[in-house]
Amino acid sequence: MEIFVIFINADRLGRGCGGRFFNDVGVFTSPFYPSNQRKSTSCRWDITVPVGNVVVIEFQEFDLGPASTCGTDFVTIYEHDAISETDKFRVRYCGPEKPAIFEAKTNSASVVYKTSLHNGGTGWLARFMSKGPGHSRLIAQGMYGP
Repeated sequence: MEIFVIFINADRLGRGCGGRFFNDVGVFTSPFYPSNQRKSTSCRWDITVPVGNVVVIEFQEFDLGPASTCGTDFVTIYEHDAISETDKFRVRYCGPEKPAIFEAKTNSASVVYKTSLHNGGTGWLARFMSKGPGHSRLIAQGMYGP
């Protein structure tokens, strides 16, 4: 099986700030990762995997600076409900601790990154994967096994 990763950069927001993925697997980062971006930023990545599968997101690297900046520097994950055409809040991450693996209940999720001038971390590197029918295995090879 061939896998193609398509990333659309939202130039008006800056280098690497947001985009759309339609695939089984992909990698994306905070803008300028692993360099610190000390400016107010709001970026959004929309991820869609094949219908019948669910989105799984793993932050392989994660550092948004000290927990004291959690009010201004954070990553939020939303799940998209195709029936109601709404985004549902699922989880919010901040600080220097690497988050647990996130598993959506649908085939579409969004990652929103907000940061301020107070951002002291190096940012993050994330990988998304498609969890197959029956939700028993990940499509991405070499991730977690059967």
